[in-house]
Amino acid sequence: MPRQLGIVVDSLNKVSDKDPWAQVLIFASLQLVDSSGGLDHIRARLWLPVEVYSYQALTTASFSHVLNLSSDFRDEKSSSDTMTAMEAGDSLSNILQSVCFHAVPMLIDMTVASVYLSLTFGPYEGFITVATAVIFFHLASRMISALKKIRRKEVGAWFDQHYVLQASVQGRSTVARFNQVGHESDRYSAAVEKVVDTTLESSIGYMTVWAFQSLTLLCGLLAGLFLAVYQITNGRASPGQFVMLVTYWGQLSGPLTFFSNLGESLSRDLISTRKLLEIMQTKPTVVSKGGALPLQFKGGQVTFQGVGFSYDKTKEILGDISLDVAPGTAVAFVGLTGAGKSIVLKLIDRFYDVTEGSIRIDGQDIRDVELAR
Repeated sequence: MPRQLGIVVDSLNKVSDKDPWAQVLIFASLQLVDSSGGLDHIRARLWLPVEVYSYQALTTASFSHVLNLSSDFRDEKSSSDTMTAMEAGDSLSNILQSVCFHAVPMLIDMTVASVYLSLTFGPYEGFITVATAVIFFHLASRMISALKKIRRKEVGAWFDQHYVLQASVQGRSTVARFNQVGHESDRYSAAVEKVVDTTLESSIGYMTVWAFQSLTLLCGLLAGLFLAVYQITNGRASPGQFVMLVTYWGQLSGPLTFFSNLGESLSRDLISTRKLLEIMQTKPTVVSKGGALPLQFKGGQVTFQGVGFSYDKTKEILGDISLDVAPGTAVAFVGLTGAGKSIVLKLIDRFYDVTEGSIRIDGQDIRDVELAR
């Protein structure tokens, strides 16, 4: 379109013998192709099924994965952090869309523009274009790298705010029973204030990046315009080519500005996606053995043989527990809080595996049967 606009200007100025009406129609056709009803519409229609499918696949996969993780994962991770990370499927979809449908086409567009400007105005114009882009990206990469820590603090603050919100709302009856409404309000206000502070710090940093990048673009534009004016006044170029140059710079400014904004959005999406990736890479610690058979239930006799258990293999929770519970009988466990009463039931359900001894149901070691059956 910049090239065609230059041709239109030259045909109107009688610099070329081309029909201006025909050239305007060609320019209008190119505008139509580039409009939201042209290539943008086709791109959006092609991407929509991919976006919807990726969201569905990631969301259901992460949900199923979390449900199949062992109890130690749920004990160590807050449900708020887990649920927030599971919603990061949109972030990964945004990364794919930004790279595939924006970054790559814009890089191609910038390469074509640099080559064409070099052929039209000489190698110096192409050198100015490439040098401007290189300086632009160098500033962006250096400053975005410096702001990575701030962005991570911002995302972490947002996770903390979500945790306080969920914990307070879900435990509202407990909060009210112990007269802690004021305390929870102060805690949530502090979490929100931390989000606001980190967001302001991050936003000011990125605004500074954009300011330096805008100055870089302006300096490159001035250098290119001065060179073009020199060539036009010496009869080496036409006014239409000058218009083409200005229009090309306008089109190049869009991709470069997009890349600067892309750094901010990608850093945020990558940090959010990293949380999801950490969850998806977590392996369950309690799994079925290869070739394990379903439990053959015959009555429900439960036998503990020298059972011992500890969470981290340093502090013992249970030690040398032996008992035999016949079907139809009841056993009571009595002890102080933290003595290990509830862990006995969790071991029978195999939420955890024993660290010593064995647990048998109808004579079958529960570690040798299928976990789900």
